Amino acid sequence: KALKFMNNKDNWKSIINISSTAAKFGGQQFTHYTESDGLINNFVNCLSIDDNQSVWFGTNRGLAMFNGEDWMSDTTHLINNYVTSIYAASSGDIWVGTDDGISVLSGSTWSSFTENDGLGDNRISSINEDVNGHIWVGERAGVSVYDGASWTSFGTSDGLPFGGIKYVTFDSNNDAWLASSLKGLIHFNGVDFTIFDTSSGLISKNITSIAIDENDTKWVGTSKGISVLDQNNEVLAQHTILLTLPEP
Repeated sequence: KALKFMNNKDNWKSIINISSTAAKFGGQQFTHYTESDGLINNFVNCLSIDDNQSVWFGTNRGLAMFNGEDWMSDTTHLINNYVTSIYAASSGDIWVGTDDGISVLSGSTWSSFTENDGLGDNRISSINEDVNGHIWVGERAGVSVYDGASWTSFGTSDGLPFGGIKYVTFDSNNDAWLASSLKGLIHFNGVDFTIFDTSSGLISKNITSIAIDENDTKWVGTSKGISVLDQNNEVLAQHTILLTLPEP
């Protein structure tokens, strides 16, 4: 089947559950893609969309790409075929995180990075890019940053909490915001790490994801709901499940 891509990247979602697949939401209807359509494996862990609107999928058994008409897959060049994170960089490179390090597709050339190259830890949780084109990698020991030539890694000795970094994103000042699954939300201004946890007003210190909008409002996903911080990092709101009693 063929697909005409819309310009809005948010139309693509990774549906991750017991019978995981890839799906595209067209406003009123989901279109599903499985192994029978060309997806290399039905368990999709992550996805990213490049500037050509091609969608890259990280699965339990390798990498897949869909350009709107054809599927491509790769199971021979990755450092590990169990893909934990993926990021399509502004350079056009595709960064693929695994539990054994990172594989990078640049044009038609593959390369890899591990602890031996400067990564803080081979077990990768997330990959993102700042406005300078530097690649930030959340990993089990902390966060590692690649400036195009070398790696700089930050861990517990630099002020990060134990347990590694689950997710990385950036505000309008290009400050990094890091998610710790154990110790809270972490702000890095390039010099200091500042930790926000339940004592700061967060609903939980077990952070799973972060989104920052155009007003620098931070939407913080946690194990107990969502905390919302304003541009001054004061808690605006908490969102949890409203529990209702069943009808008598």
